[in-house]
Amino acid sequence: MEVWIIYALIWMLCTGIFWILQKIDSESSMNRNGFIFYAHLWAVVISIWAAIFTKTDFIHSFQLLPLAMIASISYFIVLRLRLSCLKFMSSSSYFINYRIFVSIILLLWGQFLFNESIVTSEYIWVFLWFIVFYLLLEQKQDKKWKENLKTGYIYLWLSILIASILWLFQKWIMIQDFDVLTYVLYSGIFWSLASLIFKWKDNLKNILTITSRKHLLFLLITALSFGIWYYFNLMALQGGWDVAVVYKIISYSLFFPIIFSILFFKEELSLKRIIAFILTIISIFLFV
Repeated sequence: MEVWIIYALIWMLCTGIFWILQKIDSESSMNRNGFIFYAHLWAVVISIWAAIFTKTDFIHSFQLLPLAMIASISYFIVLRLRLSCLKFMSSSSYFINYRIFVSIILLLWGQFLFNESIVTSEYIWVFLWFIVFYLLLEQKQDKKWKENLKTGYIYLWLSILIASILWLFQKWIMIQDFDVLTYVLYSGIFWSLASLIFKWKDNLKNILTITSRKHLLFLLITALSFGIWYYFNLMALQGGWDVAVVYKIISYSLFFPIIFSILFFKEELSLKRIIAFILTIISIFLFV
C-alpha cells in the first residue's frame, strides 16, 4: 500500500472524530474559544513530538511565517463559523453541503486557474450534489427556527467560501516544498494566538479554564485528533498523492458526525435524508 494512502486513511479517521467533537461542543455549554485554543495548541505539541521522534530539525523560513499566519487565521474563522452554524442546523445539512460546495468551487477553480478538464462523470457528480442539497433543505413553520436557520446558512456559505480559498492556498504552500513540521509549528502558534486575541465575549480565564475531568478528557481527544489530522493532511498534500483516491477516502469522514448526531442527538432520519445519503455515496465514487 502506498504511504500516502495510509496518510489519507489516518486523515479521514481523525477528521471524522474531530468533526464529531465539534458537534458535541456546539450542543454543549463548553467555551468555544477554549475548544479552538486547546485543539490548535496541540498542533504545536504534535510538531515538536514528531521532530523529536523522527530526529529532524525545524527549517526556519521568514517567507513561511506570513503564509502560515494567513492560513491559520483563515482556518480559525472557518472553525468558529462551523461551531456557530452547528447550533442552527443538523450535522447532515452542514457537513454534506459543506463538502458539496467546497468541492464544486475547487472543481471550477481547477478548470479556470489550472486548465484542468471536467469529465462527464463529474458533471453527473455535480448534478447529484444539487439533488442532495435540495433533499437536505430543512423546512419548518416555526418563525424563530426559520430565523436561526437563515443565520446558519449565512455561516455555512461564509465557511464554504473561506475554506475553498484556504484549500487552494494551502496546496500552493505545500508544493513550494516548505518543511511540513515547521509549517505545523508556525500554524499552531498563530492559531493559538488567534483564539486568544479574537475572543469575542469570552475573557482569558474562561478560555483557559478546564471545569472537570470530563472536560479535560474531551479537550485531550480534541487536541490529539486535530493535531494528527492536520499533520497527515499536509503530508498527503506533499506526498505525491492521487487526488481522486484521496478525495474519496477523505469525503467519507463527513458520515462520522452525521451518524453520531442521529444516534446521540436524535437528529431526524427521514426517507429524503436516506436518499440524500445514498446519492452522496454514489457521487463521491463518481468524482475523478
